[in-house]
Parts: sequence; C-alpha cells; structure tokens
Amino acid sequence: MTRPSDVRREGVCSGCSAAGIFAVQRCRRCYDAADVTITCSRCGVETRTVPGRLRLCTDCHDHEPQRLWGWLGNRVSVRNGQLPTWFFTAATEWVAMAHAKTVIRHLLLIERLILTGICRPDDLITTLRVEPGSRRTAAMLGDFFTRHRVRADSTDTEVQSWRQGRLDRLPPRLRPAGRQFVDYLVVQQRRARLYGGASLSDTTIAHRINVLLQLADYLDARVIDDWAAVTAEDLEGFLTANAAQRIPALRAFFAFARRRKITLINPAADLRRSQRKGYAGLLIEPARQRQLLNRWRREDTDPRERVVGLLCLLHAATNSDLRMLTLDDIDLDQATVRLRNRRHPVPLDPLTIDAIRSCLQQRSTTAPDNRFLLVTHQSRQHNKPCSIGFPVRILTTVSLTPQVLRQTRLSDLAQRADPRMLAAAIGITRKAALHYTIGNVHRAELAFPEAGDQTRPHDLDQERQHPSDRRAQ
Repeated sequence: MTRPSDVRREGVCSGCSAAGIFAVQRCRRCYDAADVTITCSRCGVETRTVPGRLRLCTDCHDHEPQRLWGWLGNRVSVRNGQLPTWFFTAATEWVAMAHAKTVIRHLLLIERLILTGICRPDDLITTLRVEPGSRRTAAMLGDFFTRHRVRADSTDTEVQSWRQGRLDRLPPRLRPAGRQFVDYLVVQQRRARLYGGASLSDTTIAHRINVLLQLADYLDARVIDDWAAVTAEDLEGFLTANAAQRIPALRAFFAFARRRKITLINPAADLRRSQRKGYAGLLIEPARQRQLLNRWRREDTDPRERVVGLLCLLHAATNSDLRMLTLDDIDLDQATVRLRNRRHPVPLDPLTIDAIRSCLQQRSTTAPDNRFLLVTHQSRQHNKPCSIGFPVRILTTVSLTPQVLRQTRLSDLAQRADPRMLAAAIGITRKAALHYTIGNVHRAELAFPEAGDQTRPHDLDQERQHPSDRRAQ
C-alpha cells in the first residue's frame, strides 16, 4: 500500500535534534513552540497545522480518504496479514459514504474483535450488537455482508447446497416462487439477527421447504401445476395429516405469494389449527399409586406430606384448598372436611383421617396459635397460610406435584361417574369435567384398569401419546 509523504516515521527533530517518530520533522515541544500556521490546501482557510493532517484543516482532514489509507498502512495487523480481505473492501466502500474519521472508529471495533479470535460474520455481528456504542457498526457490517453474500464458513455453504437441492425437486412451474420464498426467509432471518429480534432458525426454514415439497407432490397428483390454481379445498385435503406442523408453513408461503402477486388470493388465510380436545397430561400408574398409598400409610413419613398427598390423590384437592384449610374446617367426629371450593363437606377415608390426626398432633407442639392445618417454620410465627410453593416442595421426595395427583383423581372420577355429577361434587365447570372423560384421556386403560386387570408397565415418555396419534400410526 502506498504510504503518503508525511506519515509518521523515525527521524531526528530539526529543532532540538532529539530522536523519535515524527510527522513534520519536529518533536511535539518544538512544534508547539513554533506555533506554525498553514493554509488549507483544499478550502484555503488558514489554520494551525497539526502533525499528520496532510496540510489540511480539521474539517477537510475528517473528509480526506487518504487519512484512512495512512491509518491502515500503520496498523500492525495489516502488515502481519491478520485481517480478512473483506475488511479492506468494507473500508473502501464506507470511506466513500462517510468521514474517514467515522470509518476508522468502526474499523477499530471490528479489528479488535478479529484479533481476539472472533472472525465469523455472524459472531462479529452478535458481539457488536451487545456491546455499548457498537450497534451502528453491527448494522453497517451486517448490511455489507448481506450485499456481498459473505458466508461464515463451510457450514453455510452446505446449508445453501441442501436448500438448493430440495428446491430443484419442485416442478418447473412451481420452482421460481419457491426460490423467491426461501430467499425472502433468509433475508428476514439475517435482518432479525442483525437488529436483535426473534429470527427463524435454519431448521424452521428447512421444515417449510419440506412442506412445500410435500404440497407440490400432492398438487402434482391432482394435476395442478400453478400456485395460482390452488384453492382452500386443496389445502384442506393436504392437511389430513400433520396439520399442526403444516399450517404455519402454508400461511407464510401463501401470504408471501399474495404480496408478490404470484397468486390472486390467499387460500391459506382461513386455515385454522384445530385444538386438541381432552386432557393429555401426566397420569400416575396404578402400581405407582399403590406405592404412594403404602408410603403415606406409614407413621414415619412427614404428616404434612401425607395430608397433601392423600387429599390430592384421593379427594382432588387443589393447592389453594390445601393452603387455606383451617382447623375449623376439619370435623374428625363426622369424618368430613370442608374445602374452599366445594359446596358440601367432603367425606374422608380412614387413611386421610389418620394423616390429619398425625398432623394435628405434630402442629400442637410447634404452632399452637396458627389456625391453618399446614404449618411451616416461617408460618408458625404468624397466623397466615403457608407459601404457595410449600405443597409442591413437600412432595419433592416422591417427584410429584399436587397438580398431577389432582389430575389423576379427576380423570378417574370422570371415567367412572357422570361428568355432570363430578362437576357438582368437585366444584368445577361441566366443560372442565368433560375435559377428563374417558374418550379424551390418553392411557386411560393403563391408569385406571378394572379390578383384577393386569397392567403391563410402560415407559412414561412412550405413554404420553394422544389417542389421535395412536390411530394415525
């Protein structure tokens, strides 16, 4: 790179003969004493000369591109070849659009990151975006990479090759719109990453390409070779399988096609994802339920754990019911308890009665002044209920939550009784009771077999499968 005639170099001061690196053959002390003034070679304004300003005033010096080349020529990283080739291309483009002083400030930030080992374009943009005062640099660099299609590494090339190979499988008349759609998704992804927003992942883009391929095969079987000829009925027929995964991709593509006037209408505008009906959460196996009952029958178990577990598993109590249960709500003579959301007292079984008695005996010595049944180390010092998280924490020893125990009981009652009676007894709506009916609860035959039935244990992950998914298989 050509060095200007007055860049800094080693020499001897013409005033005091001191050795050093100077721009005007004078040291700083002699230069300040001389107080030399010059006429700007560009605008003609008289100004005090400053070393390294190429006989220019301050304003003209900030605009002078030669200042950038002098700065680059003096950088050790440039001499050692530590900067990529696109660094100089970006410097050339930016100096034509902005002051050299501003460009140098941006290049300094980028150079510092490159020398620390951050060289991939995506990593550079991400790091600059989170650093204070570097968001403008990140925006300029991201725009430069987008225009020049600078790739991070071989992984990006492999992703591009895979996408191109999938798009080549589209029919000839459907292929151009598919390519435009993928290019649009990639641009949106880069723009979102540049400005720190939520972006599509490469996996999502690949999934949408696969949905387009599947739709193209479906349309080809129906002799449709134009996106404009696709109707809502065609899409509904295509959505007979994997509708939840396909609908977002179809909506995105046909909205794009409508904006680009590839299609006159958007046939996917009225597509709606059908909501899964019925309960599809965790249930406790009968063998596991028997283990829990045996544990909560023992007197060496924490009485509070026994009360929480039995009230949830056998009586479908909520977290709020447990926390707000007071001593006045308990009637052991009548073997009933009044829960917060129940219209009528709840009859108790012998196991729950024994657990409540043990809990009452324990709390009589620890918190005689607290009116709530469940007392903790903190709540015994006042007259308020325990914390919301206490019923959950007390069941960590069995790796369960009160919600799972309650849902298990509700599912059992919904299968064995009329959902309307369940709604009236438990204090829930009829719609919520129907949510747990036998036609909707998955693994119903496993969780609640009839008496005498032998149930084979399964892995819990395999059991969490919805009935509709089983029928599809």
